[in-house]
Amino acid sequence: MRLILFVIWTATAVWGQFVSGGGAVGSGVSTWGGLTCGPPGYLCSRLDLNIANNPAVPPSVGANNCTAGSLNTCGNLLGRNTVVADPDFGSRIVRITDANLDPAQPNSTVGASCGGSQGAMTLNVDSTMLVVCNTSGRSYPMTFNSTSMQAALLYVGASGFPNGYFVGNNLIWSRKNPFLGYVLAGTAIQGFCFADLVAGLCPIAGPLDTVTPPSVGNGRIFTVYDFTSSNKCLGTTIFPGGFSPDWTNFGQPSANDTSFNAAYSYDISGTANVTNGSTDVTWAGGAQFAKRYKAGNTLLLGGVTYHITSINSVTDITITAAYAGATGTAAYTLKGFQGTGVNAVVYVPGPGCTMLNTETGAMTSDFSTDGTIGITDRWTLHDSFASAGSTYSFLGSTSCLSASCPTGSILPYIWQIGTTTVRGCSGIGCAGHYTEAAGYNKFINNGTNPWQDTFNLRSFSSPATPGCFFSCGGSATPAGLAPPWDNHPSWNNVDPADSMPFVTSSFSPTTPFPAALYNEIFAVNPGSGAISRFAHNFITERSQTFITQQGIGQVSQDGRFFLFSSDWLGTLGSTSGAATCTVGTNCRGDAFVVELK
Repeated sequence: MRLILFVIWTATAVWGQFVSGGGAVGSGVSTWGGLTCGPPGYLCSRLDLNIANNPAVPPSVGANNCTAGSLNTCGNLLGRNTVVADPDFGSRIVRITDANLDPAQPNSTVGASCGGSQGAMTLNVDSTMLVVCNTSGRSYPMTFNSTSMQAALLYVGASGFPNGYFVGNNLIWSRKNPFLGYVLAGTAIQGFCFADLVAGLCPIAGPLDTVTPPSVGNGRIFTVYDFTSSNKCLGTTIFPGGFSPDWTNFGQPSANDTSFNAAYSYDISGTANVTNGSTDVTWAGGAQFAKRYKAGNTLLLGGVTYHITSINSVTDITITAAYAGATGTAAYTLKGFQGTGVNAVVYVPGPGCTMLNTETGAMTSDFSTDGTIGITDRWTLHDSFASAGSTYSFLGSTSCLSASCPTGSILPYIWQIGTTTVRGCSGIGCAGHYTEAAGYNKFINNGTNPWQDTFNLRSFSSPATPGCFFSCGGSATPAGLAPPWDNHPSWNNVDPADSMPFVTSSFSPTTPFPAALYNEIFAVNPGSGAISRFAHNFITERSQTFITQQGIGQVSQDGRFFLFSSDWLGTLGSTSGAATCTVGTNCRGDAFVVELK
Protein backbone atom coordinates (compact mmCIF):
# COMPACT_ATOMS: atom_id res chain seq x y z
CA MET A 1 0.00 0.00 0.00
CA ARG A 2 2.97 2.39 0.26
CA LEU A 3 2.95 2.97 -3.48
CA ILE A 4 -0.72 3.83 -3.41
CA LEU A 5 -0.32 6.35 -0.60
CA PHE A 6 2.55 8.02 -2.46
CA VAL A 7 0.32 8.51 -5.47
CA ILE A 8 -2.44 9.97 -3.32
CA TRP A 9 -0.45 13.03 -2.40
CA THR A 10 0.45 13.75 -6.01
CA ALA A 11 -3.15 13.43 -7.19
CA THR A 12 -5.25 14.98 -4.43
CA ALA A 13 -5.76 18.26 -6.25
CA VAL A 14 -6.94 16.39 -9.32
CA TRP A 15 -9.91 14.61 -7.82
CA GLY A 16 -10.84 17.60 -5.73
CA GLN A 17 -11.27 19.91 -8.72
CA PHE A 18 -11.62 17.89 -11.89
CA VAL A 19 -14.94 17.32 -13.63
CA SER A 20 -14.30 15.68 -16.95
CA GLY A 21 -15.48 17.34 -20.12
CA GLY A 22 -15.35 14.07 -22.04
CA GLY A 23 -12.51 12.38 -23.81
CA ALA A 24 -11.94 11.70 -27.48
CA VAL A 25 -14.56 9.32 -28.80
CA GLY A 26 -12.05 6.98 -30.39
CA SER A 27 -9.57 6.50 -27.59
CA GLY A 28 -11.30 7.70 -24.47
CA VAL A 29 -8.09 9.51 -23.53
CA SER A 30 -8.06 13.05 -22.21
CA THR A 31 -5.66 15.00 -20.06
CA TRP A 32 -5.95 17.37 -17.15
CA GLY A 33 -3.04 18.99 -15.36
CA GLY A 34 -0.60 16.89 -17.36
CA LEU A 35 -2.19 13.59 -16.28
CA THR A 36 -3.70 11.04 -18.66
CA CYS A 37 -7.30 10.29 -17.75
CA GLY A 38 -9.24 7.10 -18.35
CA PRO A 39 -8.07 3.50 -18.71
CA PRO A 40 -5.84 1.83 -17.86
CA GLY A 41 -4.37 4.09 -15.19
CA TYR A 42 -7.46 6.18 -14.31
CA LEU A 43 -5.11 8.90 -13.05
CA CYS A 44 -7.87 11.51 -12.92
CA SER A 45 -9.93 9.45 -10.50
CA ARG A 46 -9.84 9.76 -6.74
CA LEU A 47 -6.94 7.71 -5.36
CA ASP A 48 -7.12 8.31 -1.60
CA LEU A 49 -8.75 6.08 1.00
CA ASN A 50 -10.61 8.72 3.00
CA ILE A 51 -14.23 8.12 4.02
CA ALA A 52 -16.82 9.57 1.63
CA ASN A 53 -20.30 9.33 3.12
CA ASN A 54 -23.37 9.76 0.96
CA PRO A 55 -24.61 13.36 0.81
CA ALA A 56 -27.80 14.01 2.74
CA VAL A 57 -29.51 14.66 -0.61
CA PRO A 58 -28.13 13.13 -3.82
CA PRO A 59 -27.53 15.30 -6.90
CA SER A 60 -30.86 16.07 -8.55
CA VAL A 61 -31.50 13.93 -11.60
CA GLY A 62 -35.09 15.10 -12.01
CA ALA A 63 -36.58 16.95 -14.95
CA ASN A 64 -36.73 20.73 -14.65
CA ASN A 65 -40.35 20.79 -15.80
CA CYS A 66 -43.11 18.20 -15.68
CA THR A 67 -45.69 18.19 -18.43
CA ALA A 68 -49.36 17.63 -17.75
CA GLY A 69 -50.61 14.08 -17.64
CA SER A 70 -50.30 11.04 -15.41
CA LEU A 71 -46.81 12.09 -14.36
CA ASN A 72 -47.54 15.77 -13.80
CA THR A 73 -46.51 15.67 -10.14
CA CYS A 74 -43.39 13.83 -11.14
CA GLY A 75 -40.78 14.66 -8.56
CA ASN A 76 -37.83 12.72 -9.97
CA LEU A 77 -39.92 10.22 -11.94
CA LEU A 78 -38.68 11.98 -15.08
CA GLY A 79 -35.19 13.14 -15.90
CA ARG A 80 -33.68 10.93 -18.58
CA ASN A 81 -30.28 12.16 -19.87
CA THR A 82 -29.73 14.44 -16.89
CA VAL A 83 -25.96 14.73 -16.31
CA VAL A 84 -24.58 15.51 -12.87
CA ALA A 85 -21.17 15.56 -11.21
CA ASP A 86 -20.64 13.37 -8.19
CA PRO A 87 -20.16 15.85 -5.32
CA ASP A 88 -17.32 13.85 -3.72
CA PHE A 89 -15.58 12.32 -6.72
CA GLY A 90 -16.16 14.77 -9.57
CA SER A 91 -17.11 12.11 -12.13
CA ARG A 92 -19.87 12.75 -14.66
CA ILE A 93 -22.94 10.54 -14.18
CA VAL A 94 -25.88 10.43 -16.56
CA ARG A 95 -29.34 9.08 -15.85
CA ILE A 96 -30.14 6.77 -18.77
CA THR A 97 -33.75 5.86 -17.98
CA ASP A 98 -36.79 7.20 -16.16
CA ALA A 99 -40.40 6.29 -15.38
CA ASN A 100 -41.52 7.15 -18.92
CA LEU A 101 -38.87 5.14 -20.79
CA ASP A 102 -41.66 2.92 -22.12
CA PRO A 103 -45.12 4.53 -21.80
CA ALA A 104 -46.64 1.10 -22.41
CA GLN A 105 -45.05 -0.04 -19.13
CA PRO A 106 -44.76 3.19 -17.13
CA ASN A 107 -43.02 3.52 -13.77
CA SER A 108 -41.11 0.26 -14.14
CA THR A 109 -37.74 -0.14 -12.49
CA VAL A 110 -35.06 -0.30 -15.18
CA GLY A 111 -31.63 -1.78 -14.57
CA ALA A 112 -28.29 -2.46 -16.16
CA SER A 113 -29.15 -6.05 -17.18
CA CYS A 114 -32.03 -8.51 -17.11
CA GLY A 115 -30.33 -11.23 -15.11
CA GLY A 116 -28.29 -9.22 -12.64
CA SER A 117 -24.97 -10.43 -14.02
CA GLN A 118 -21.94 -8.19 -13.61
CA GLY A 119 -20.50 -9.88 -16.70
CA ALA A 120 -23.35 -9.02 -19.06
CA MET A 121 -22.18 -7.14 -22.16
CA THR A 122 -24.44 -4.13 -21.69
CA LEU A 123 -22.25 -1.70 -23.67
CA ASN A 124 -21.08 -2.51 -27.18
CA VAL A 125 -17.46 -2.85 -28.22
CA ASP A 126 -16.88 0.89 -28.80
CA SER A 127 -19.37 2.32 -26.25
CA THR A 128 -21.65 3.79 -28.90
CA MET A 129 -24.64 1.65 -27.90
CA LEU A 130 -25.91 0.18 -24.66
CA VAL A 131 -28.84 -1.90 -23.46
CA VAL A 132 -31.00 -1.68 -20.34
CA CYS A 133 -33.76 -3.96 -19.08
CA ASN A 134 -36.96 -3.39 -17.10
CA THR A 135 -38.49 -5.68 -14.51
CA SER A 136 -40.81 -7.18 -17.14
CA GLY A 137 -37.82 -8.52 -19.07
CA ARG A 138 -37.87 -6.02 -21.92
CA SER A 139 -34.41 -5.13 -23.23
CA TYR A 140 -34.07 -1.63 -24.72
CA PRO A 141 -31.04 -1.10 -26.99
CA MET A 142 -30.07 2.57 -27.09
CA THR A 143 -27.53 4.76 -28.81
CA PHE A 144 -24.97 6.39 -26.54
CA ASN A 145 -22.90 9.50 -27.25
CA SER A 146 -19.76 9.08 -25.17
CA THR A 147 -18.86 12.78 -25.39
CA SER A 148 -22.20 14.37 -24.47
CA MET A 149 -23.20 11.39 -22.27
CA GLN A 150 -26.64 11.21 -23.91
CA ALA A 151 -28.61 8.06 -24.75
CA ALA A 152 -31.59 7.61 -27.06
CA LEU A 153 -34.06 4.85 -27.79
CA LEU A 154 -34.01 3.37 -31.29
CA TYR A 155 -36.74 3.38 -33.94
CA VAL A 156 -39.31 5.46 -32.04
CA GLY A 157 -42.50 5.46 -34.10
CA ALA A 158 -41.53 2.49 -36.25
CA SER A 159 -44.23 -0.07 -36.99
CA GLY A 160 -44.89 -2.07 -33.84
CA PHE A 161 -42.63 0.19 -31.74
CA PRO A 162 -44.37 3.55 -31.22
CA ASN A 163 -42.40 4.20 -28.03
CA GLY A 164 -39.06 2.81 -29.16
CA TYR A 165 -37.53 -0.55 -29.96
CA PHE A 166 -37.30 -3.35 -27.41
CA VAL A 167 -36.54 -7.07 -27.36
CA GLY A 168 -38.60 -9.35 -25.15
CA ASN A 169 -35.51 -11.15 -23.93
CA ASN A 170 -32.05 -10.46 -22.54
CA LEU A 171 -29.94 -8.88 -25.30
CA ILE A 172 -26.14 -8.75 -24.99
CA TRP A 173 -23.64 -7.08 -27.29
CA SER A 174 -21.08 -8.70 -29.54
CA ARG A 175 -17.42 -8.48 -28.48
CA LYS A 176 -16.42 -7.91 -32.10
CA ASN A 177 -19.12 -6.03 -34.01
CA PRO A 178 -20.51 -2.76 -32.58
CA PHE A 179 -23.78 -3.17 -34.54
CA LEU A 180 -24.55 -6.75 -33.49
CA GLY A 181 -26.41 -8.04 -30.46
CA TYR A 182 -27.30 -11.57 -29.37
CA VAL A 183 -30.33 -13.14 -27.72
CA LEU A 184 -30.84 -16.74 -26.56
CA ALA A 185 -34.33 -17.70 -27.75
CA GLY A 186 -35.00 -21.17 -26.36
CA THR A 187 -32.29 -23.38 -27.83
CA ALA A 188 -31.22 -20.92 -30.54
CA ILE A 189 -28.78 -18.02 -30.46
CA GLN A 190 -30.25 -15.17 -32.50
CA GLY A 191 -28.33 -12.27 -33.97
CA PHE A 192 -29.83 -8.75 -34.04
CA CYS A 193 -28.13 -6.51 -36.59
CA PHE A 194 -28.64 -2.76 -36.21
CA ALA A 195 -27.04 -1.93 -39.57
CA ASP A 196 -28.10 -2.84 -43.10
CA LEU A 197 -26.72 -6.21 -44.17
CA VAL A 198 -23.84 -6.29 -46.65
CA ALA A 199 -23.56 -9.50 -48.66
CA GLY A 200 -25.87 -11.08 -46.10
CA LEU A 201 -23.64 -10.19 -43.16
CA CYS A 202 -23.89 -7.60 -40.41
CA PRO A 203 -21.17 -5.07 -41.33
CA ILE A 204 -18.68 -4.17 -38.63
CA ALA A 205 -18.22 -0.74 -40.23
CA GLY A 206 -21.95 0.04 -40.13
CA PRO A 207 -23.45 2.56 -40.43
CA LEU A 208 -26.27 2.26 -37.92
CA ASP A 209 -29.68 2.03 -39.54
CA THR A 210 -31.67 4.64 -37.60
CA VAL A 211 -34.96 4.15 -39.48
CA THR A 212 -35.80 0.45 -39.88
CA PRO A 213 -35.57 -1.90 -36.90
CA PRO A 214 -34.16 -5.43 -37.22
CA SER A 215 -36.71 -8.07 -38.14
CA VAL A 216 -36.81 -11.60 -39.50
CA GLY A 217 -38.36 -10.15 -42.65
CA ASN A 218 -35.39 -7.93 -43.49
CA GLY A 219 -32.92 -10.64 -42.46
CA ARG A 220 -31.45 -8.60 -39.63
CA ILE A 221 -32.78 -11.02 -37.02
CA PHE A 222 -31.19 -14.35 -37.86
CA THR A 223 -30.22 -17.65 -36.26
CA VAL A 224 -26.55 -17.80 -35.37
CA TYR A 225 -26.76 -21.36 -34.05
CA ASP A 226 -29.35 -23.78 -32.65
CA PHE A 227 -28.00 -26.17 -30.01
CA THR A 228 -30.54 -28.82 -31.10
CA SER A 229 -28.84 -28.97 -34.51
CA SER A 230 -25.98 -31.00 -33.02
CA ASN A 231 -26.48 -34.59 -31.87
CA LYS A 232 -23.57 -34.03 -29.50
CA CYS A 233 -25.51 -31.28 -27.74
CA LEU A 234 -29.30 -30.91 -27.50
CA GLY A 235 -30.14 -32.94 -30.63
CA THR A 236 -32.33 -36.01 -30.84
CA THR A 237 -29.54 -38.57 -30.31
CA ILE A 238 -29.22 -37.54 -26.65
CA PHE A 239 -32.78 -36.21 -26.32
CA PRO A 240 -34.91 -38.46 -28.59
CA GLY A 241 -38.14 -36.93 -27.31
CA GLY A 242 -36.89 -33.43 -28.08
CA PHE A 243 -35.40 -30.90 -25.69
CA SER A 244 -37.86 -28.70 -23.80
CA PRO A 245 -35.94 -26.03 -21.85
CA ASP A 246 -37.26 -24.33 -18.74
CA TRP A 247 -34.47 -22.28 -17.15
CA THR A 248 -31.83 -20.93 -19.52
CA ASN A 249 -28.63 -19.00 -18.94
CA PHE A 250 -26.78 -17.21 -21.72
CA GLY A 251 -23.25 -16.16 -20.89
CA GLN A 252 -21.45 -13.40 -22.74
CA PRO A 253 -19.45 -14.51 -25.83
CA SER A 254 -15.70 -14.83 -25.61
CA ALA A 255 -13.50 -12.12 -27.13
CA ASN A 256 -14.06 -11.69 -30.89
CA ASP A 257 -17.16 -13.90 -30.53
CA THR A 258 -15.10 -17.10 -30.79
CA SER A 259 -17.34 -19.13 -28.46
CA PHE A 260 -20.86 -18.94 -27.01
CA ASN A 261 -21.92 -20.54 -23.71
CA ALA A 262 -25.35 -21.50 -22.43
CA ALA A 263 -26.80 -23.62 -19.63
CA TYR A 264 -30.19 -25.33 -19.43
CA SER A 265 -32.71 -27.00 -17.19
CA TYR A 266 -35.43 -29.06 -18.83
CA ASP A 267 -38.71 -30.78 -17.97
CA ILE A 268 -38.57 -34.31 -16.57
CA SER A 269 -41.80 -36.23 -17.11
CA GLY A 270 -43.23 -39.64 -16.23
CA THR A 271 -46.00 -41.27 -14.23
CA ALA A 272 -46.42 -41.44 -10.46
CA ASN A 273 -48.41 -43.45 -7.94
CA VAL A 274 -50.67 -41.13 -5.96
CA THR A 275 -53.39 -41.41 -3.33
CA ASN A 276 -56.17 -38.86 -3.01
CA GLY A 277 -55.62 -36.81 0.17
CA SER A 278 -52.01 -37.89 0.59
CA THR A 279 -48.84 -35.84 0.24
CA ASP A 280 -46.75 -38.90 -0.67
CA VAL A 281 -45.89 -39.41 -4.35
CA THR A 282 -43.94 -42.41 -5.62
CA TRP A 283 -42.48 -43.23 -9.00
CA ALA A 284 -44.41 -45.43 -11.40
CA GLY A 285 -42.80 -45.12 -14.83
CA GLY A 286 -40.78 -42.87 -17.09
CA ALA A 287 -38.13 -40.56 -15.67
CA GLN A 288 -37.59 -40.81 -11.92
CA PHE A 289 -37.62 -37.92 -9.49
CA ALA A 290 -34.17 -36.48 -10.10
CA LYS A 291 -32.44 -35.30 -6.92
CA ARG A 292 -31.60 -31.98 -8.46
CA TYR A 293 -35.27 -31.00 -8.37
CA LYS A 294 -34.85 -30.19 -4.73
CA ALA A 295 -37.45 -29.04 -2.24
CA GLY A 296 -39.13 -25.80 -3.23
CA ASN A 297 -39.47 -26.68 -6.91
CA THR A 298 -42.84 -27.24 -8.58
CA LEU A 299 -44.47 -30.46 -9.73
CA LEU A 300 -47.21 -30.52 -12.34
CA LEU A 301 -49.18 -33.57 -11.19
CA GLY A 302 -52.32 -34.60 -13.00
CA GLY A 303 -52.65 -31.13 -14.47
CA VAL A 304 -52.34 -29.36 -11.08
CA THR A 305 -49.23 -27.53 -9.86
CA TYR A 306 -47.89 -28.56 -6.45
CA HIS A 307 -44.82 -27.44 -4.53
CA ILE A 308 -42.32 -30.08 -3.48
CA THR A 309 -41.57 -30.31 0.23
CA SER A 310 -38.75 -32.82 -0.11
CA ILE A 311 -37.26 -35.34 -2.48
CA ASN A 312 -36.79 -38.39 -0.31
CA SER A 313 -35.22 -40.49 -3.07
CA VAL A 314 -35.34 -40.80 -6.85
CA THR A 315 -38.53 -42.85 -6.42
CA ASP A 316 -40.29 -40.93 -3.65
CA ILE A 317 -41.17 -37.28 -2.96
CA THR A 318 -43.40 -35.32 -0.59
CA ILE A 319 -45.57 -32.45 -1.80
CA THR A 320 -46.77 -29.49 0.27
CA ALA A 321 -50.51 -29.81 -0.31
CA ALA A 322 -52.45 -33.04 -0.27
CA TYR A 323 -53.10 -34.48 -3.71
CA ALA A 324 -56.72 -33.83 -4.71
CA GLY A 325 -57.28 -36.19 -7.57
CA ALA A 326 -58.20 -39.74 -8.39
CA THR A 327 -56.15 -42.39 -6.61
CA GLY A 328 -53.97 -44.33 -9.01
CA THR A 329 -51.38 -43.37 -11.60
CA ALA A 330 -51.03 -39.74 -12.70
CA ALA A 331 -48.77 -38.04 -15.20
CA TYR A 332 -46.22 -35.66 -13.72
CA THR A 333 -43.75 -33.05 -14.97
CA LEU A 334 -40.98 -31.55 -12.88
CA LYS A 335 -40.34 -27.94 -13.86
CA GLY A 336 -36.78 -26.71 -13.66
CA PHE A 337 -35.32 -23.34 -12.74
CA GLN A 338 -31.91 -21.92 -11.87
CA GLY A 339 -30.05 -24.48 -9.80
CA THR A 340 -31.68 -27.52 -11.43
CA GLY A 341 -29.92 -27.34 -14.80
CA VAL A 342 -27.15 -29.82 -15.64
CA ASN A 343 -26.56 -29.23 -19.36
CA ALA A 344 -23.75 -26.81 -20.20
CA VAL A 345 -23.29 -26.26 -23.95
CA VAL A 346 -20.70 -24.34 -25.93
CA TYR A 347 -20.86 -23.38 -29.60
CA VAL A 348 -17.53 -22.70 -31.30
CA PRO A 349 -18.08 -21.21 -34.79
CA GLY A 350 -16.55 -23.64 -37.28
CA PRO A 351 -15.83 -26.74 -35.16
CA GLY A 352 -19.38 -26.97 -33.79
CA CYS A 353 -20.90 -27.81 -30.41
CA THR A 354 -19.81 -29.54 -27.22
CA MET A 355 -21.81 -30.37 -24.08
CA LEU A 356 -21.04 -31.30 -20.49
CA ASN A 357 -23.73 -32.99 -18.42
CA THR A 358 -22.76 -32.06 -14.87
CA GLU A 359 -25.12 -34.70 -13.41
CA THR A 360 -23.55 -37.66 -15.23
CA GLY A 361 -20.11 -36.24 -16.03
CA ALA A 362 -20.55 -37.10 -19.72
CA MET A 363 -18.79 -34.85 -22.24
CA THR A 364 -19.86 -35.02 -25.87
CA SER A 365 -18.37 -33.01 -28.71
CA ASP A 366 -18.49 -32.37 -32.46
CA PHE A 367 -14.77 -31.68 -32.54
CA SER A 368 -13.16 -34.04 -30.00
CA THR A 369 -13.57 -37.50 -28.50
CA ASP A 370 -16.48 -38.11 -26.15
CA GLY A 371 -15.72 -39.16 -22.60
CA THR A 372 -16.33 -38.72 -18.88
CA ILE A 373 -14.78 -35.93 -16.87
CA GLY A 374 -11.85 -36.89 -14.68
CA ILE A 375 -13.33 -35.80 -11.34
CA THR A 376 -16.06 -37.52 -9.35
CA ASP A 377 -17.93 -34.31 -8.52
CA ARG A 378 -21.45 -33.97 -9.92
CA TRP A 379 -23.44 -30.78 -9.50
CA THR A 380 -26.23 -28.51 -10.70
CA LEU A 381 -25.62 -25.29 -12.56
CA HIS A 382 -26.04 -21.75 -11.31
CA ASP A 383 -24.74 -20.29 -14.59
CA SER A 384 -22.28 -20.80 -17.42
CA PHE A 385 -20.12 -18.28 -19.23
CA ALA A 386 -17.03 -18.03 -21.38
CA SER A 387 -13.50 -17.00 -20.65
CA ALA A 388 -12.27 -14.16 -22.85
CA GLY A 389 -10.33 -16.74 -24.84
CA SER A 390 -12.27 -19.68 -26.29
CA THR A 391 -10.41 -22.31 -24.23
CA TYR A 392 -12.39 -22.38 -20.98
CA SER A 393 -15.97 -22.38 -19.79
CA PHE A 394 -16.77 -21.15 -16.29
CA LEU A 395 -19.51 -23.24 -14.62
CA GLY A 396 -21.08 -21.84 -11.49
CA SER A 397 -22.61 -24.50 -9.25
CA THR A 398 -25.63 -24.59 -6.96
CA SER A 399 -25.77 -27.99 -5.27
CA CYS A 400 -23.80 -31.24 -5.14
CA LEU A 401 -25.37 -34.32 -6.75
CA SER A 402 -22.64 -36.83 -5.95
CA ALA A 403 -21.81 -38.47 -2.62
CA SER A 404 -19.54 -35.49 -2.04
CA CYS A 405 -17.99 -32.70 -4.03
CA PRO A 406 -14.48 -32.54 -2.59
CA THR A 407 -13.11 -30.65 -5.55
CA GLY A 408 -15.49 -27.77 -5.67
CA SER A 409 -18.24 -28.18 -3.08
CA ILE A 410 -20.72 -25.48 -4.19
CA LEU A 411 -17.97 -23.43 -5.80
CA PRO A 412 -17.10 -22.70 -9.44
CA TYR A 413 -15.73 -25.27 -11.87
CA ILE A 414 -13.53 -24.62 -14.90
CA TRP A 415 -14.19 -26.79 -17.95
CA GLN A 416 -11.57 -26.92 -20.68
CA ILE A 417 -13.94 -26.72 -23.63
CA GLY A 418 -14.35 -29.91 -25.65
CA THR A 419 -12.28 -32.03 -23.25
CA THR A 420 -12.87 -34.16 -20.15
CA THR A 421 -10.70 -31.80 -18.07
CA VAL A 422 -12.64 -30.06 -15.31
CA ARG A 423 -11.04 -28.30 -12.36
CA GLY A 424 -12.77 -27.08 -9.24
CA CYS A 425 -11.88 -24.20 -7.01
CA SER A 426 -11.52 -25.60 -3.51
CA GLY A 427 -10.24 -24.39 -0.19
CA ILE A 428 -10.43 -21.09 1.64
CA GLY A 429 -11.48 -18.09 -0.39
CA CYS A 430 -13.02 -19.82 -3.43
CA ALA A 431 -16.52 -18.53 -2.81
CA GLY A 432 -17.85 -15.03 -3.16
CA HIS A 433 -18.62 -13.23 -6.40
CA TYR A 434 -16.34 -13.60 -9.39
CA THR A 435 -15.76 -11.85 -12.70
CA GLU A 436 -18.34 -13.47 -14.94
CA ALA A 437 -16.69 -11.88 -17.95
CA ALA A 438 -13.60 -13.87 -17.10
CA GLY A 439 -10.11 -13.19 -18.38
CA TYR A 440 -8.09 -15.03 -21.00
CA ASN A 441 -6.19 -17.26 -18.59
CA LYS A 442 -7.33 -15.97 -15.20
CA PHE A 443 -10.38 -14.84 -13.26
CA ILE A 444 -10.97 -12.74 -10.16
CA ASN A 445 -13.12 -13.48 -7.14
CA ASN A 446 -13.80 -11.62 -3.91
CA GLY A 447 -13.08 -14.62 -1.74
CA THR A 448 -14.49 -15.36 1.68
CA ASN A 449 -11.18 -15.36 3.53
CA PRO A 450 -12.51 -14.38 5.98
CA TRP A 451 -15.16 -12.36 4.13
CA GLN A 452 -15.79 -10.75 0.76
CA ASP A 453 -13.37 -7.83 1.00
CA THR A 454 -10.54 -10.01 -0.36
CA PHE A 455 -9.72 -10.11 -4.08
CA ASN A 456 -7.92 -13.09 -5.57
CA LEU A 457 -6.50 -13.57 -9.06
CA ARG A 458 -6.81 -17.24 -10.02
CA SER A 459 -5.57 -19.23 -12.99
CA PHE A 460 -7.99 -21.41 -14.98
CA SER A 461 -5.34 -24.14 -15.03
CA SER A 462 -5.01 -24.03 -11.22
CA PRO A 463 -8.11 -22.31 -9.80
CA ALA A 464 -7.62 -23.60 -6.25
CA THR A 465 -4.39 -21.60 -5.91
CA PRO A 466 -5.22 -17.98 -5.04
CA GLY A 467 -3.07 -15.03 -5.90
CA CYS A 468 -4.37 -12.56 -3.32
CA PHE A 469 -3.73 -8.93 -4.28
CA PHE A 470 -6.14 -6.88 -2.13
CA SER A 471 -7.03 -7.07 1.57
CA CYS A 472 -5.06 -10.28 2.00
CA GLY A 473 -4.55 -12.25 5.16
CA GLY A 474 -7.78 -11.02 6.71
CA SER A 475 -6.53 -7.46 7.24
CA ALA A 476 -9.02 -5.11 5.63
CA THR A 477 -7.76 -2.38 3.31
CA PRO A 478 -8.71 0.37 3.94
CA ALA A 479 -8.74 0.15 7.73
CA GLY A 480 -12.27 0.03 9.05
CA LEU A 481 -13.76 -1.95 6.17
CA ALA A 482 -15.97 -4.56 7.83
CA PRO A 483 -18.93 -6.81 7.13
CA PRO A 484 -21.67 -6.55 6.08
CA TRP A 485 -20.01 -5.40 2.86
CA ASP A 486 -19.94 -6.99 -0.58
CA ASN A 487 -19.49 -6.18 -4.27
CA HIS A 488 -19.87 -7.61 -7.79
CA PRO A 489 -16.64 -7.25 -9.83
CA SER A 490 -16.94 -6.69 -13.60
CA TRP A 491 -14.04 -7.37 -15.99
CA ASN A 492 -15.62 -6.86 -19.42
CA ASN A 493 -12.60 -4.70 -20.29
CA VAL A 494 -10.05 -7.47 -19.74
CA ASP A 495 -6.98 -7.58 -22.01
CA PRO A 496 -5.03 -10.66 -23.25
CA ALA A 497 -2.50 -10.17 -20.44
CA ASP A 498 -5.30 -10.21 -17.81
CA SER A 499 -3.86 -6.97 -16.44
CA MET A 500 -6.62 -4.35 -16.84
CA PRO A 501 -8.24 -3.04 -13.64
CA PHE A 502 -11.69 -4.48 -13.01
CA VAL A 503 -14.53 -2.22 -11.88
CA THR A 504 -17.00 -3.01 -9.14
CA SER A 505 -19.95 -1.54 -7.27
CA SER A 506 -20.11 -2.21 -3.53
CA PHE A 507 -23.06 -2.37 -1.16
CA SER A 508 -23.54 -2.29 2.58
CA PRO A 509 -26.42 -1.24 4.88
CA THR A 510 -23.94 0.26 7.36
CA THR A 511 -24.33 4.04 7.92
CA PRO A 512 -22.50 6.23 8.42
CA PHE A 513 -19.73 4.63 6.43
CA PRO A 514 -16.86 3.49 8.66
CA ALA A 515 -14.32 3.44 5.81
CA ALA A 516 -13.79 4.25 2.17
CA LEU A 517 -15.33 2.08 -0.60
CA TYR A 518 -18.79 1.85 0.96
CA ASN A 519 -21.55 1.94 -1.69
CA GLU A 520 -19.06 3.17 -4.25
CA ILE A 521 -18.00 2.43 -7.80
CA PHE A 522 -14.26 1.82 -7.94
CA ALA A 523 -11.57 -0.06 -9.86
CA VAL A 524 -8.85 -2.38 -8.58
CA ASN A 525 -5.61 -3.13 -10.39
CA PRO A 526 -5.02 -6.92 -10.26
CA GLY A 527 -1.27 -6.44 -10.34
CA SER A 528 -0.72 -3.85 -7.62
CA GLY A 529 -4.03 -3.76 -5.78
CA ALA A 530 -4.18 0.01 -6.37
CA ILE A 531 -7.64 1.56 -6.03
CA SER A 532 -9.29 4.13 -8.33
CA ARG A 533 -12.51 5.61 -6.94
CA PHE A 534 -15.12 7.05 -9.32
CA ALA A 535 -18.49 7.70 -7.67
CA HIS A 536 -21.12 6.90 -5.11
CA ASN A 537 -23.69 4.46 -6.49
CA PHE A 538 -26.38 6.23 -4.41
CA ILE A 539 -28.17 3.01 -3.43
CA THR A 540 -30.28 2.67 -0.29
CA GLU A 541 -29.31 -1.05 -0.27
CA ARG A 542 -32.94 -1.78 0.64
CA SER A 543 -34.57 -1.85 -2.80
CA GLN A 544 -37.11 -4.60 -3.39
CA THR A 545 -35.43 -5.25 -6.77
CA PHE A 546 -32.21 -7.26 -6.48
CA ILE A 547 -30.10 -5.58 -9.14
CA THR A 548 -31.03 -2.12 -7.80
CA GLN A 549 -30.58 -3.16 -4.19
CA GLN A 550 -27.05 -4.36 -4.89
CA GLY A 551 -26.09 -1.54 -7.26
CA ILE A 552 -24.93 -4.11 -9.82
CA GLY A 553 -23.32 -2.84 -13.00
CA GLN A 554 -20.95 -3.61 -15.84
CA VAL A 555 -17.79 -1.91 -17.06
CA SER A 556 -17.73 -1.12 -20.78
CA GLN A 557 -15.56 -3.23 -23.07
CA ASP A 558 -13.21 -0.28 -23.59
CA GLY A 559 -13.02 0.48 -19.86
CA ARG A 560 -14.34 4.06 -20.20
CA PHE A 561 -17.78 3.74 -18.63
CA PHE A 562 -19.71 1.81 -16.00
CA LEU A 563 -23.43 1.17 -16.45
CA PHE A 564 -25.12 0.53 -13.11
CA SER A 565 -28.48 0.27 -11.37
CA SER A 566 -29.57 2.51 -8.50
CA ASP A 567 -32.62 3.72 -6.59
CA TRP A 568 -30.73 7.03 -6.12
CA LEU A 569 -31.33 7.06 -2.37
CA GLY A 570 -35.08 6.60 -2.90
CA THR A 571 -35.62 9.78 -4.94
CA LEU A 572 -36.83 8.37 -8.29
CA GLY A 573 -40.52 8.10 -7.47
CA SER A 574 -42.59 4.98 -6.90
CA THR A 575 -43.55 2.03 -9.08
CA SER A 576 -47.14 3.27 -8.89
CA GLY A 577 -46.24 6.63 -10.42
CA ALA A 578 -46.28 8.66 -7.21
CA ALA A 579 -43.61 11.31 -6.74
CA THR A 580 -42.52 9.81 -3.41
CA CYS A 581 -42.00 6.22 -2.32
CA THR A 582 -41.31 3.97 0.65
CA VAL A 583 -37.75 2.61 0.60
CA GLY A 584 -37.72 -1.18 0.47
CA THR A 585 -41.33 -1.36 -0.70
CA ASN A 586 -42.08 0.52 -3.90
CA CYS A 587 -39.22 2.83 -4.83
CA ARG A 588 -38.23 2.80 -8.48
CA GLY A 589 -34.73 2.21 -9.78
CA ASP A 590 -33.05 3.42 -12.97
CA ALA A 591 -29.94 2.79 -15.04
CA PHE A 592 -27.05 5.25 -14.85
CA VAL A 593 -23.66 5.57 -16.57
CA VAL A 594 -20.59 6.98 -14.83
CA GLU A 595 -17.55 8.13 -16.81
CA LEU A 596 -14.36 6.45 -15.61
CA LYS A 597 -11.49 8.93 -15.58
